[in-house]
Amino acid sequence: MKYDVFISYRREGGDKYARTIQQALEKQYRVFLDFDELKDGVFDQRIIDAISESPVFLLILSRGALDRCVNENDWVRQEILQAVKCGCHIVPVTIDDTFEGLPASLPEELRRAVGQHQFSEIQMKTLFKASMEQLMRDRIAPYVHREETTSGIEIHIDVDADCDLFRFKTFIRHLKAGEDNVIHLSPGKYKLDFISTQEPEVKNSMVYSLAPGISCDFIEMALKTHIEELVAKRKAAAEEEARRKAEEEARRKAEEEIRKAEEEKKRKAEEEKQKRLEALEKLKLTPIKNNGKYGFADKIGKVVIPCQWKDTRTFSEGLAAVRDASGKWGFIDKTGKVVIPCQWENACSFSEGLARVQDASGKWGYIDKTGKVVIPCQWKDAWNFSEGLALVKDANEKWGFIDKTGKVVIPCQWENARTFSEGFALVCDDNGKWWRIDKTGKVVSEV
Repeated sequence: MKYDVFISYRREGGDKYARTIQQALEKQYRVFLDFDELKDGVFDQRIIDAISESPVFLLILSRGALDRCVNENDWVRQEILQAVKCGCHIVPVTIDDTFEGLPASLPEELRRAVGQHQFSEIQMKTLFKASMEQLMRDRIAPYVHREETTSGIEIHIDVDADCDLFRFKTFIRHLKAGEDNVIHLSPGKYKLDFISTQEPEVKNSMVYSLAPGISCDFIEMALKTHIEELVAKRKAAAEEEARRKAEEEARRKAEEEIRKAEEEKKRKAEEEKQKRLEALEKLKLTPIKNNGKYGFADKIGKVVIPCQWKDTRTFSEGLAAVRDASGKWGFIDKTGKVVIPCQWENACSFSEGLARVQDASGKWGYIDKTGKVVIPCQWKDAWNFSEGLALVKDANEKWGFIDKTGKVVIPCQWENARTFSEGFALVCDDNGKWWRIDKTGKVVSEV
C-alpha cells in the first residue's frame, strides 16, 4: 500500500498527539502510523518500506522526543535517517510550545536533517483545526501527488540525483535517481522545475512542450554535477574558514606568547630594579668632598656617586638634596639619578614623605617625592615634619604649626618654638617664657 504521510513519534509522551493528528489527516490522506499498521511483527522492513512509499515524513517533536537519538539503535533516529535517504519531505511538528529545542547531544547528521526544515506548530486545544488546516495546506498538499488517471501522454523522466518536480511552482512528485519516473501530461507547454532534495539550492528549470499525437516522451535532467560543485564549494569554504580560524588562533597564541614573554621580561627587570633599590636603601652613604665637589661613598670609602655637586645634604628616606653648578637644589636617589630637578633656592632632607623647599621669593613650602608641591611656598621659615606637624613662621615673625595638607592647626602666635616630640612641643611667648603644648595647641605645663 502506498502512503501519503508517515508519522514518526516518540511513544513516551508523543503517542496521544500522534493518534490525534493521524485522525485529522486521514480525512484527506493515507497515513502510516506504526501503532496501527504493524500487526505481524515484521517491524524493521515494514517501517523502511512505509517511509520509502510516503512523500511526507511528519516528525512529532513532543517533549524529549530527540533526547535518545544519540543512541545509534534508537528507532526514531533510524526513521529520520531513512526519510533523508528516501528523499522524503520532512515536516518537524511541535506541540503547544512544549518542544525545548534540539538537544546539544544530537548528532550532527540529525541536526542538519531536522534543523534545516521549517517547524510547524500544532495547537491541540482551541486552535487545533486551524493549525491542522494550515499544516495540510502549506506543508503536505504541495508534496502529495496522486495519479488518479493514467490519461495523457506518458513522460519518462531520468534524473541523476533525487529531486522534487514542480509544474508552474506546484509540486508534482518526487523523482528518484536511477529509476524510471513516470508522469502523465496533456499536450501543451509547461514550466518544469527540478529541485534537489539533498541540496535545495540546486535547481534546474526547463520549458517543456508536448505536441498532440505522440504517446510518450522522455526527459533527462542532470543535477548531480551542480550538487557536487555546491558541496565542493561549501567544503572548500569550510576548509578555508577552518584554515583562517587556525591561522588566527596561531597568530593569537603567538601574540599571547610574545606578550607573556614581554611581561615576564618586564617583571624580571622590575624585580631586579627593586632588588637593587632595596640593596641601595639598606646601603648607608656618606657625603664626601673632592676638588670642591661633593659625592657619596659607602662605609668602606668606595665612591658610589661621583663628586659632581656644589653642595649636598645627607640621604633621608632614600633621597638626598643636592645643589648643582647653577646654585639650584634638587634631589637624587642612591643610584645618583636626579629624580627631582634642581630648581629650588634651597632644600632640606625628606621627613615623613615631605621635604621643605625655598623658592625664588625666599618663601618656604613642601614637596613630595615626585617633586609635586603639596604645600605652597608661603612661609617665611619652616622646619621638617615631625609627628605629622611642621613648625612654620608667618610674615609677622610668629611661629605655629601646620599639618600635611598645609592647614594651620596651631595658630602662629609664638615668638619661638621647637618641633613636636612624643606628642609635645616647646613654645616661647612674648615674655620669653617657655611652655609645653600638646597637638591641639593647649598649654599643658611651664618649662
